[in-house]
Amino acid sequence: MPKFMNDKEARKYLAAFADGELDVEQSLAVLEYMAMQPQATRRVMHQQQLRESVRRCCAAHTPAMQPSLRQAVEQKLARAAAAQRRQVVLGRVRRWVPLTLAAMLAIVALAALWNSYQHLGPGTPIPGGAAGLVSNTELLPASQLERFAAKHEDCARAIDVLHNRARYPRQIAQVPDAIRDFLGQQTYATLDLSSLGYQFAGMGECGTPGARALHLVYQPRPGSDLRDNVSLWIAPDDGRFANVTPNTPYVATSCGSAHPLILWRHNGLIYYLVGDRADHAQQAVGILASR
Repeated sequence: MPKFMNDKEARKYLAAFADGELDVEQSLAVLEYMAMQPQATRRVMHQQQLRESVRRCCAAHTPAMQPSLRQAVEQKLARAAAAQRRQVVLGRVRRWVPLTLAAMLAIVALAALWNSYQHLGPGTPIPGGAAGLVSNTELLPASQLERFAAKHEDCARAIDVLHNRARYPRQIAQVPDAIRDFLGQQTYATLDLSSLGYQFAGMGECGTPGARALHLVYQPRPGSDLRDNVSLWIAPDDGRFANVTPNTPYVATSCGSAHPLILWRHNGLIYYLVGDRADHAQQAVGILASR
């Protein structure tokens, strides 16, 4: 059974698992890893959702098969299936997966989704006193959500890639003044997330929101049990989200997203918070938006 030494190696197995390319021993190891890492389960489910979306798109634009060709293909598939049933096949997690293994995957996936999303939904209160979360997956195009997720991963992995990082303070207490000087608007008096177990790792300039913005990265504080990161973009409110109620957080990603994004408007600024876990992202917004 493969031993996952680090997350990078595990991700290779997760992609193969999502595509049904692992044998039983490898699949069981991946399931064990997923049970300990809810984010891994979301990655697998996201990969499968993407593949299903591609399948539907291709099906919608593919001409109908000729009846004679369809019959020939179905006969070949029937013969192949009959031959397959005569063998003991335990190797792929898809069509031929044993029911027990499929059940394990379903249990892991449902548990991860329940833990991460049980508090998310329209009108659900956020811990910390902020306004209720509102779900609106049409606020941002999918391509921009992907850019946010990619930038979040890259900058959290290597803080030095933050643009002009050296120009900005390393202490979170000094960050609000730096944001005011750069954006010309006053942000919250404090942007500290240490009460949740995160420490401020650095900040830099970024155009991912589609306007000049500042990107703040928070990482697990030494000694905490956290293993995920949080990114916060702050940009001027240029009117593009006029339909967003001020001081009300909106969930802009779909359920099961590997990197949930929550945005809100406050005092002439737009805040975009991206995390690795939905529950932790929700708690971070509750801390920030309630101040």
